[in-house]
Parts: sequence; C-alpha cells; structure tokens
Amino acid sequence: RALDRPVRIGSRAGDPPFDWTDRATWPGSLAGVRAAYLTYQPDLAFPGAAEAVGELAALAAAGGVRRLVLLSGRGEDGAQAAEKAVAAADERLHA
Repeated sequence: RALDRPVRIGSRAGDPPFDWTDRATWPGSLAGVRAAYLTYQPDLAFPGAAEAVGELAALAAAGGVRRLVLLSGRGEDGAQAAEKAVAAADERLHA
C-alpha cells in the first residue's frame, strides 16, 4: 500500500472471504491476483496442510498468479512438503 499497489488480505472476514477450510472461497480470493504471499493456519505441520497448500498453489498458477511466496518453517517435514507442493505448481506453470 505504501507503494500505491493494490493489496487484498485473505481472511474469513475479508472481501472476498478466504478460508483454508472452505475451498469454495479460494477462487474468488485469487481472481485478478498476480502475486500471493501464503501463510497456512494453524501450521504446516498439521495433517493435510501440504495438500491444501499444493491445491491452492495449483489453482493460483492455473488462474494466472505469477509469483507465490510461502511462509515456511526451515527444516520442518510439513513445511518442506508444502514447499515442494508450491514448487510443483510453479513447475507445471512454466513447463
């Protein structure tokens, strides 16, 4: 915002809303977005986190998002799995 760039905050109370547990909210949150900073709640170590992050990353890449950044924990198994899922979406995009 300080650079006068549009910013959309993804949250359940946002407009449009975003909720990791409600995949129906994902497409609207990504519409028109070129870059996204992902943080997974509650934690990348939770069962299913890497799969959810990977699904969102694939949806983002297919929808035209060109840059994805994932907040991750260095060396954690769950974090590494999520990082690989984001990288796989990026590889499919640039294949």
